[in-house]
Amino acid sequence: MARTLRRLAALSLLAAALPSAQGAGAPREPLPRLVGDATRIECTDALELARASFFGSSFGLDMRSATPPSTLHSRFVVDDATFADATPNGPQPADPTFERLGVPTAPTREMLWERSDAAPWRWVVTRDTWSWRGDQFGLFAVDSATSQESFLAERTAHDEAKPRSDLRVTTVFESWQQPYILRSDEDMTLWAIEVGESWQMFGGWKIFVRGEHGPLSPCSVSFGLEQDQSALPLLPSELTQLEALLLDALGPGTGEGTLHPTLRIQNDVRHTWANIALRPWSLPQPYNTRDEIEAGLAEWASQDADQRAELARIHALVPLSERALAAYYRRVFGASAQQARHSATHAIDVAVRMHFAFHSDRAQASGGSPAEPNPWPIGMTRRRDASLGSH
Repeated sequence: MARTLRRLAALSLLAAALPSAQGAGAPREPLPRLVGDATRIECTDALELARASFFGSSFGLDMRSATPPSTLHSRFVVDDATFADATPNGPQPADPTFERLGVPTAPTREMLWERSDAAPWRWVVTRDTWSWRGDQFGLFAVDSATSQESFLAERTAHDEAKPRSDLRVTTVFESWQQPYILRSDEDMTLWAIEVGESWQMFGGWKIFVRGEHGPLSPCSVSFGLEQDQSALPLLPSELTQLEALLLDALGPGTGEGTLHPTLRIQNDVRHTWANIALRPWSLPQPYNTRDEIEAGLAEWASQDADQRAELARIHALVPLSERALAAYYRRVFGASAQQARHSATHAIDVAVRMHFAFHSDRAQASGGSPAEPNPWPIGMTRRRDASLGSH
């Protein structure tokens, strides 16, 4: 019980620290939104791609499930297929703009080297073998006079000594997410997008273009939440109370080792609440069915009187949360009463189930619970005149 009260207090402090969505600074323009130079083709194209991702069905904000709009004024040179090891034919050949090189020397596994020597510097992409978690990618701006051998030698030694000053190499970014590189139809120059890390719920995108002496970042794309910012303060207070109880039932997950299963659940839950608030058409599929969740929670509650009382509070808050969320969907998205009710019931059910993973022979055999249709009306997005925030 004390843990629950501490969680509620922390969430209340977070809500107070965030700008009020009902005040003068409330974001009224549609999401996602462009920050910076709205006159550049690279920036407006990035915004179109971000919209395709934001309004796609994928739980996360990535380009894998987004179809590039036909209105783009640029074409992909480096995309998901470039590093798609899981495809039947392996990684696809790089665009002729880049030379693709396998690299036998650690840490770099392979490299894309822009072929052009005409510009003062070239784009270079590296893919490093990192750990069981995956590979790490790097995007660099390398002086045209620097050879491949010199660049790789510097990459190999960068952990052991200071990079050589005569190698004019700019690290644009390094990430677990691959860079995306496009070519503008207007002037045929290359530009790049850095997407948010997979664990960042609504991590913004940063755009890089070619400058005379190195890469420039004229703009970025925001998806409505800052890095690690909770979406719960945007939602009705009943959902914050429900979340505190569910996290208390989940437990802290201390001492679980490198796999951190509870931390993974907590991250997925934070992402689920963010989608419930801003992208209700893109909700995840929980591992367990609701019946399995209820059975697991009933067993947990049977072990202690406080836990029985906490489960009773959860059950009491669920219908209150559904009604509050339905009102939010009517106000913010303009949903009809029936649409809002069905979508809110579905969303709260998903949110509750995402907090837990109970053993299930059925789930192990099938890989999770059966896919359920999301009742959210296709194409319904936030009303332009609606401000976010709990009521």
